[in-house]
Amino acid sequence: MILDYLSINSFSILGFSDGGTTAYRMAINNPARINALVAIGAPSKIDPKDATYSLLKGVTSEKWAAMFPESVAYYMEANPVPNFDRLMRAVVSLWTDTQSSGYPCSAIKDIKSPTLIVRGDDDHLFSLGEAVQLRETIKNSSFANIPFSGHEVHKEAPDYIVEVVMSFLASHRNIT
Repeated sequence: MILDYLSINSFSILGFSDGGTTAYRMAINNPARINALVAIGAPSKIDPKDATYSLLKGVTSEKWAAMFPESVAYYMEANPVPNFDRLMRAVVSLWTDTQSSGYPCSAIKDIKSPTLIVRGDDDHLFSLGEAVQLRETIKNSSFANIPFSGHEVHKEAPDYIVEVVMSFLASHRNIT
């Protein structure tokens, strides 16, 4: 891990969406290293019966390019051998993996670090019900449901998010 190479033994982590799901995994697998965890718009599981599953399963490279042309242009420019269709198939496979290989699922209960769960009130990819369930499952967790915002709450309410996150991290600064 790059953190080992840099001799970083403990740290706090913030992750958005898939990055938040990755942050959950890091907190589960490295409990002694994580001082605090902030997960923004990050589910811990997906259910094939949920509307989100169908939405994610239906994403194609064409649909993504129509909705987010700037991200496709960036990908094409940044990669020496781009294959956007292959990338989207892999991402959709990851998003719709209902096993523990895709999401941490029940292992979420093993998170020991102080955790802040952040959700935009209109987030269509991370339900209020799941956020509340995470809050109840992860010991020493807090929950911020941000009004007038959606999945990209950090972009829609950046000043508020910075204030909430900094306050949370400051309150857990001396935890080892």
